[in-house]
Amino acid sequence: MSSHMTRRALLASGGAAAAAALPLIAPGHAAASTPATQSTKASEFVPDVGPGNKFDFDGEALRYPGNSTVFHVPQDSRFHQALLQVRQDIVHSPVGKQHCLLPKNSLHMTCLNGTNENPAQRKYGYWPRDMRLGQTIEEVHQHFLDKLQGFSTGLPQPLLMRPTELAGPFEKQGLSLTMVPADEATAAALKSVRERLSALLQIRRPDFDTFEFHISLGYPWRRYSEGLATYAESRRLEWSAHIRDQAPQVELGRLEFVVFNDMLAYSPLMYLDS
Repeated sequence: MSSHMTRRALLASGGAAAAAALPLIAPGHAAASTPATQSTKASEFVPDVGPGNKFDFDGEALRYPGNSTVFHVPQDSRFHQALLQVRQDIVHSPVGKQHCLLPKNSLHMTCLNGTNENPAQRKYGYWPRDMRLGQTIEEVHQHFLDKLQGFSTGLPQPLLMRPTELAGPFEKQGLSLTMVPADEATAAALKSVRERLSALLQIRRPDFDTFEFHISLGYPWRRYSEGLATYAESRRLEWSAHIRDQAPQVELGRLEFVVFNDMLAYSPLMYLDS
């Protein structure tokens, strides 16, 4: 977005543009769930589903506003096509019904997780230490945007990464493709920018030092049977190999500061190093 006014308008709307996303590829139910039916259905689903989480028992995205720094996957790349091929295969396999798949145009790799409105994460480490815990997420968006003006990432252009494998098991890890830097120089640059962003924005999650770069294709939703888990493991290895074969080394887009209302769309407020 080119003007500060435009950014402020988007912030004031809570990132309204993020709401215009593609539908989820997951089974749904026409009728709204009641507390009783939610309790009955809960045993079918993984723990992080339902009120207060990212997705509900109908596979619909719940409100989960926040911000992040990400690299979007260029949609004209061979890598993006390989991801879509695997995504399509997953949709038509038994694995697809166990997950909430993300829209094709939202695929990205996170650099440093930002802040969100999840009450469980409204604490320092997740929440910026130089802001009050009672402030709004929109105020955090603006605070970060102001701080990031003029920030230099020091990252090589283009940013080169290598896909390794889809993490397993799917029921626990979701459909998440692990990514590693293409060389030591890129690894050092990414480590540096994460440290500097963390210090600037005053956020440092407990998993900061163990964080692995990844691209999410979908979130866990329904529980797996033992037989399905065995099938999924064999397909996990097959799908991972396909991605590596099609795109052994990939170029990612510029680092962006983005806001979102849910997990379906990430609206850039600024490109770092712009």
